[in-house]
Amino acid sequence: MSLKIIELNDAGIKVGDRGGIVAHSPGFALVVGSELLLGERAEKQARLQPTKSYNKYWYELSMEPLNHGNHLRHTADIAFAHLLHLAEIGEIESDVLLAVPGSFSSQQLAILLGLAKQSPINPIGVVDSGLVAGIAAGICESSLFIDLQLHQIVVTKLNFSNGLLTSESVVQIPGVGSQNFINLMMQKATDSFIEQCRFNPQHNAEYEQLLYSQLPLWLSQYDDSQTNLMLELKTSDALHVAKMPKEGLIASLQSHYKKINQELEPLLSDQYSTLILNKGLASLPGYMASLPEFKSIKVLQGHEIIEACLDHVDRIVTPGEEIHLVRSLPVAGGSNSTGAHGQIELDGGEAPTHLVYRSRAVALGDIQIRNPDNEKDGSGTSSKTINISAGDLPTLLGETHVNSSGAFIESGELEFYLNSKPVKGLQKISLGDQIQFGIQGDVLTAIQVQNV
Repeated sequence: MSLKIIELNDAGIKVGDRGGIVAHSPGFALVVGSELLLGERAEKQARLQPTKSYNKYWYELSMEPLNHGNHLRHTADIAFAHLLHLAEIGEIESDVLLAVPGSFSSQQLAILLGLAKQSPINPIGVVDSGLVAGIAAGICESSLFIDLQLHQIVVTKLNFSNGLLTSESVVQIPGVGSQNFINLMMQKATDSFIEQCRFNPQHNAEYEQLLYSQLPLWLSQYDDSQTNLMLELKTSDALHVAKMPKEGLIASLQSHYKKINQELEPLLSDQYSTLILNKGLASLPGYMASLPEFKSIKVLQGHEIIEACLDHVDRIVTPGEEIHLVRSLPVAGGSNSTGAHGQIELDGGEAPTHLVYRSRAVALGDIQIRNPDNEKDGSGTSSKTINISAGDLPTLLGETHVNSSGAFIESGELEFYLNSKPVKGLQKISLGDQIQFGIQGDVLTAIQVQNV
């Protein structure tokens, strides 16, 4: 029987083994009569019955009595039910390793282990998930792991010394979890429907739930070639269609981005110059472009923490009855470790492969950079085009090319900014370079994408 890993992030708890991700379950619970729905079933109805919905039971895990528990005594009761649910959908019948966030207090960890031992789950080891994220990313230097959960960001400080990577401490940033971002984006979408259709989906619980459920689909269509997101909501009597400007959407999220980045900026020194992000955070519209200066960034795609746990089982499993949290693991290889699958990496001395614009990576090659504000015929959007709003500047802003000597940008006589310095004509693009057309214009950042 294969060993299972449970990666505990309430934005989406994962169960996996050597075959991949077996189950995925967000941290939602809903009381329906005498039944307690969990995971995706509960999330799909959470807005319909908000007074019977729970999504902070992992974040606030404790034995403290609930004021309005709907026959539930405390958050530990809900967490226990969720563990039973995970055991069922993840086909867990024996040993597991638990990867838990460093934000868990010792009391919360003790509660978790106590609950697990009363379930079909038999925990044989516990490891800091931030530490394993660093291992998964191939980190051989001190770095930061930024983890997006339902109600907070958890920043794990990772220290590399003498071949060991250690989770030193965490910084918790409450109020900027995935639910906080979803609420902001739902309000922005609602504003678009009200303005364009005279329809308020949040005045009706059924339509609010529909709005919540449709939002990920709309965001998946996020494309640099379009200036608006197309929103469609079908109600019992009409199909409501609205456009949501992407610039407005990104602007609405900036206050949350600022709160996160204000915590990161003091840490981005020579000691912590590398960031590791989970996919949920990296996928938020405009977040990558909002980041302060850094040496490199690596984005985990979702399965790497489980794989890294399996690769280090012998060092995570605790012999005997007593289980302790593993906060240090050896790192194989030197500073040139290739790292995680699908990572985006910036590093000095190597050629860029992509330009990042509005959190999207566009492969460098024969690309036109155009100003849609001056498009006369509506053309200019293609797989070989990056559209940048540049006011009164010409329609064609510049072109990129790649040859054996590297990557280049040609702007002719049009002046642009390369790393905040005014230049024009043919310029070589180096890793980490930032390109702007207009001092207040959007930024294109040169990065290197490696798929290992």
